[in-house]
Amino acid sequence: MVAAQARAIAGAWSPPGAPRSWWLTAATFTAISEQDVLLDLATEIPPDRLPPLLLAAALGFLAPGTDLARYYPRPGGEQPPPDPAFGPALASFARHHRAELAELCASHRYQMNEVGRCMDLVPVLGIVAARDERPLAMVDLGTGAGLSLHLDRYHYTYLLPDGSPHSVGDPAAQVRLEGEVRAGAPPIPARLPTIAARVGVDAEPLDMTDPHVRAWLAACVPPEAGAVTRFAAASALARTVPAPMVRGDLLDVLPDVVATVPADALLCLVDTYVHVFLPPADLHRFDALVTELGRERDLDWVSVDPLVPLGPDARATVQGLDVPA
Repeated sequence: MVAAQARAIAGAWSPPGAPRSWWLTAATFTAISEQDVLLDLATEIPPDRLPPLLLAAALGFLAPGTDLARYYPRPGGEQPPPDPAFGPALASFARHHRAELAELCASHRYQMNEVGRCMDLVPVLGIVAARDERPLAMVDLGTGAGLSLHLDRYHYTYLLPDGSPHSVGDPAAQVRLEGEVRAGAPPIPARLPTIAARVGVDAEPLDMTDPHVRAWLAACVPPEAGAVTRFAAASALARTVPAPMVRGDLLDVLPDVVATVPADALLCLVDTYVHVFLPPADLHRFDALVTELGRERDLDWVSVDPLVPLGPDARATVQGLDVPA
């Protein structure tokens, strides 16, 4: 089962036609699925901790300062070229560091903080801002390190199907995101919305000023040059202008958080790849909570989440909508 998960992740993150820079991501999960020492380590991890992803992060965490580091990209640098020796080198590294890897996997969780997901949010928030002149108050649910809370401080370039670029945001921004629009015409705004207030909610909000936390989160980022560079720039910004974050279960603390949001701002609840982890009962509780909050003030709920359950058997979206054909 773990081997199949690792192969599925390799295929999803580095499919045929993927940029050359994603070779290391595919090679890492392929090695986990094929190399006995890596597979043994992964099968010792409880299934709910996402074994292939957690082990890949632990390997990346230990790599700096070792011979393995030559395979990994550095922020702002180029992707090292593909090397067929990587898989055996990764297995050898795991044999020599087995105890350390096991300890890391036992004491940490895999936590992805991919700032690139803000590219999905910007067009939708642009729609929200265009129909209401009030500034936005963004509450990021399951915020993790809080990187999405700064989305109005990033620069975005959308490469349209005709090959032309559409950019929005501060041209001098250090965090620069680029994505390809493969079909259609997303409503990319002419300017980023004004965010008057921002706060994140998470069961375990992450302190980006802690070097260990920062190093672990960096190891959870796919070992691809663009992703590594994005994370480094976004984490530096988050340390420079930290946003408030509240610890707690979002179903318990959300009413109190909303009460702190300025009344003259339009409330926007945002989540990215969080609600899919809520069991059906909690999804229903959240829907009821949003309905109740909406009786007290205007709000929008923007959810970037897959269908539930995952895969071809999905019956609904996290917002309770019918699955499209």
